[in-house]
Amino acid sequence: MKTILFLFWLGVAGAAGTLARYGLFRLARKFYPAAAYDLGIFTANVAGSFLAGVLCGALLRDSSWREPYGVLLLFGFCGAFTTFSTVMVECSRLTLNGNITAALINLTMHNFCGLAAAMLGLHLMRIVMR
Repeated sequence: MKTILFLFWLGVAGAAGTLARYGLFRLARKFYPAAAYDLGIFTANVAGSFLAGVLCGALLRDSSWREPYGVLLLFGFCGAFTTFSTVMVECSRLTLNGNITAALINLTMHNFCGLAAAMLGLHLMRIVMR
């Protein structure tokens, strides 16, 4: 795939990931407006970690589709769908508002659940692609 065309599709994948994350954010705010931390971003980060695990697991078994499709999905979609900076801003906001416990829970849950989801995705692909 030519570089310009690849960059175009990388941007499309990134835009799709961004729109999906924003959709989850809005959906969570609609159904859980009083949540201490953002459930939409949490859901996006855990789901994105799982998807990244699945993609990495599949690429470990069959790297023939790594270029360009694996890169487009992993760096484009998943990279835009998940977000570390939003978690840090949310934890900072909670801390500045005096809700340190919620900030620590938010930070811990994002890291623990994200790691667990990525490991689950990798393990799933080991089973599926035997």
